[in-house]
Amino acid sequence: DEVKVGDYVILHAGFAIQKLDEKEAQETIALLNEVFKEGTKAQSDRGTKEMRKKSRNKKT
Repeated sequence: DEVKVGDYVILHAGFAIQKLDEKEAQETIALLNEVFKEGTKAQSDRGTKEMRKKSRNKKT
């Protein structure tokens, strides 16, 4: 199946390895957004803990 502008594809190393239909693409995008959101929250929580730890160390 030929890929054209506007199609959804999965890329790996700069190459389109799979073409997705729009429903599949939207589900994948939603799932990735959830994963990124959780990852960002985890990084933020970790950063907050590190800042508290550094703050405590400065007081002693």
